Amino acid sequence: MTNRMSFFKREWPILLLTLIPFVVLAVFWNQLPNELPVHWNIEGQADGYGPKYLMPLIGLGIYLMMLVLPKIDPKKRNYDIFAGTYRKLRFILIGFFSILSILVMMSSLGYNIDLSRVVVMGICLLFALLGNLMGNVRPNWFIG
Repeated sequence: MTNRMSFFKREWPILLLTLIPFVVLAVFWNQLPNELPVHWNIEGQADGYGPKYLMPLIGLGIYLMMLVLPKIDPKKRNYDIFAGTYRKLRFILIGFFSILSILVMMSSLGYNIDLSRVVVMGICLLFALLGNLMGNVRPNWFIG
């Protein structure tokens, strides 16, 4: 029981970030089109579409993948050394995809959001934040 409590105490911010897009999706399910943009070309125009639940699922997939990676990494003991940094990396990545998912849904509902500008600024911020943390990552097979 203590391990579960410890897990949820440690994970609740990331879990919350992962679940928020699903809540937004559920609230606006009937108003959203069946397909939402999931890819934009160099001019910032949507050129790839997917089912409306795809973006939140990508965030969930990244969350689950990043929980599993330390368990299957041959250098798994190094994750203990940079556990705090790894948690921050996960929070940043999930936050990026969650915010992007919500903004895509809001844009599809008619809100005036320049997604091409948001994506470019978001990726720049993502790289800056991740780059700032990479110096603390220890040798492993998947990150850094």
